[in-house]
Parts: sequence; C-alpha cells; structure tokens
Amino acid sequence: SPAAFSLEAPKRAREAARRSSCQNNLKQLGLVFKMYSNESRGEKFPPKAPYEENFFFNVRSVYPEYLTDLNIIFCPSDALADTGEFFGEEG
Repeated sequence: SPAAFSLEAPKRAREAARRSSCQNNLKQLGLVFKMYSNESRGEKFPPKAPYEENFFFNVRSVYPEYLTDLNIIFCPSDALADTGEFFGEEG
C-alpha cells in the first residue's frame, strides 16, 4: 500500500545514514590507531583494555590526544549506547 511505502522510505534512508556514519567511525578509529602507533615506541597499537567487558583497547591511552570524539566508538544504530553513562559523566 502507498501508506506503508511512505513509512518505509524514511526508515531506509535513516538506516543508510547510520551505516554511512558507522563506516566513517571505523575509518576514524583506524586513523586513531595509526597515529598512536606512529608515535609509540616500537610502533605498537594502544594497550588492551583492562576489563574484558570493556572495549578491545584502552580508551584512556588514546583519549583525548588521538581520539577527541568518544561517540565514534559506539554504533550509531545502537539505541542503548550512551557515552556519558559509559564514561561516568553526568547528563
């Protein structure tokens, strides 16, 4: 029906925008790791996260010098992602 189609088009466009944002976030993370490793002794990546339920790398080793926007760590499609809550900031 035309009504269903008119509701699906904006939904698809939003999801396409989220996918594009996710790709950009991954590219930005790659640049963060590249910059960190270029300046680190032995050209190593950032250290592993101290807790397994945390990220795969220690965010404190790259933030804020290399990683200035914490939002790039989170998936734009994840409705549960809340950077302020995760990093202990009050909203």
